[in-house]
Amino acid sequence: MGIMKFEAEVISKHIIKPASPTPDHLRHYQFSFLDQISPPVYNPLLLFYEFNAKTQPNITEISNHLKTSLAKVLSLYYPLAGRFKDSQHVDCNDNGVPYLEAQVNRKLSDVLNNPIPGELNKLMPFELDDVANKYPLGVQLNVFQCGGFAIAQCLTHKLADGLSYFTFSKTWAATARGEPKVAHPQKVQANKTSAHPSRVEALSSFILSRFVEATKDIGSTEKFYRVVHAVNLRPRFEPPLPHHSFGNLYRVTMTAPLQISSGEPYHGIREEICKIDNAYVRKLQKGDEHLSSIKTYAKSFAKGEQVTISFSSYCRFPLYDNDFGWGRPTWVGSPALTFKNLVNFMDTREGGGIEAYISLEEEVMTKFVSDVDLLAYMSSSAVLNQAT
Repeated sequence: MGIMKFEAEVISKHIIKPASPTPDHLRHYQFSFLDQISPPVYNPLLLFYEFNAKTQPNITEISNHLKTSLAKVLSLYYPLAGRFKDSQHVDCNDNGVPYLEAQVNRKLSDVLNNPIPGELNKLMPFELDDVANKYPLGVQLNVFQCGGFAIAQCLTHKLADGLSYFTFSKTWAATARGEPKVAHPQKVQANKTSAHPSRVEALSSFILSRFVEATKDIGSTEKFYRVVHAVNLRPRFEPPLPHHSFGNLYRVTMTAPLQISSGEPYHGIREEICKIDNAYVRKLQKGDEHLSSIKTYAKSFAKGEQVTISFSSYCRFPLYDNDFGWGRPTWVGSPALTFKNLVNFMDTREGGGIEAYISLEEEVMTKFVSDVDLLAYMSSSAVLNQAT
């Protein structure tokens, strides 16, 4: 008898509307410039919780509590309960958010012991690249055979970057716990220049070197590599924006086309990130920085075959602060990434390590996962996402 296919069967669907109506003067939510140039995809979040009969109510009570608290938090994040009307604004009409409940034909331990990102997509309420979807936010409660459950959220990138998304989820969790006042994070301080690269920068450089090794014999031998890294703008404003500022407050830094020899480490990622400083933000606010960067990048595309690899980091974001009243998540995971040649970093539960979600073409991935230097640094539970 063959292995049963991983499935999540949707058994109910509800629309959750804000607990209090949105005032008329707030019903037109205009996209910012950074919203408009953000990709039309959904940011996913998957929170896994083990079942504990001593501390948790039954799943019906859990679901009802999630729906009630979601309605309350949507009154604060009212654009998420609206509908896209065009490419420039959201009609904050309080039409509500889809809330799905699904039964999974696996135990939670099956997923925790062998997480396969492609299968985890079945736990999400939306297809991550569904550009025709009019819902800014969707939620799906997935119940496993053992009683454990996963809360899956999809929030459009057209309204929020990763930090905004995770702050929303953390606020929802605090509301579910019954906190009388939802505590906002303190304002972040401007980044100080360090003489040493961060662990994310160092890991990005290492993965880049293994990516170059995996792609060196595919296609042209005269390749130019571009490295793209997402950067949080909040601490780069003067004064810095609060940590909980909602929206797309990020930019990407992109290197010039590089010829990198196989096995040669590249240490320029940090240098490019440091260029996104307060002076850059001031130019961006005037509107000329984005246009000038497009012109610069367009000229460089005249050079030979170019291969781009993008990095994004959720490290030090409040992923494991999502306690809805039944304890912190056992694991925070991700479904398969939307784009190829994309690397996403997330902290492990105790913060001592980094999980890297890596999406590559199948041929490249086959070589990448067999790289001896890479395997020497990987734990046995490392998650790699093979995209086709």
